[in-house]
Amino acid sequence: MNNQSTKDKDARSSNVMAATSHPLATEEALKILKMGGNAVDASIAASIVLSVVEPNATSIGGDCFAIVKMNNKDAVSFNGSGLAPEKLSYDFFKEKNIDKIGLTSPHSVTIPGAVHAWETIHKEFGKLDFEQLFTGAIEIAKNGHKISKVVSNAWHNSLNKINGNENSKKIFLKEGRTYQENELMKIFH
Repeated sequence: MNNQSTKDKDARSSNVMAATSHPLATEEALKILKMGGNAVDASIAASIVLSVVEPNATSIGGDCFAIVKMNNKDAVSFNGSGLAPEKLSYDFFKEKNIDKIGLTSPHSVTIPGAVHAWETIHKEFGKLDFEQLFTGAIEIAKNGHKISKVVSNAWHNSLNKINGNENSKKIFLKEGRTYQENELMKIFH
């Protein structure tokens, strides 16, 4: 990565192009395109990889929003935000004397919508088998990946929050500290 601005430079390709916030996700998108997948397949596969390498920014347990425009057809928008639990209502909060919901409150969590959105978008526009879109992320999770500077900094800045949850500590800390840039992290030990 360099720190030079590219705002006055055009990005051009005679074949395919992909850009994400992480090199492994970009590589996965390009791999999917080379396998004969289309832009939807590549985008979903890249998002799945991002769930592994940048779980603080996106994840398989999160939401998905997309606008898809293919082959001279109208653009279609997808809202893959999670649904609130059925029994969660104003009356529930009133009865429990809950007048605000903190960021780490279980009441702030919705039912994850990303996977359902990926599946819905793929059924309408995808080309490859849906399961193929997960294989790269699974391999990265098994073999490990180097922590990026952005993720290292984000986790360091959230150390108190991570320490407050036993499961988060097991996954996101190494010997009681956050992973450092370029340190190998394996999700499956």
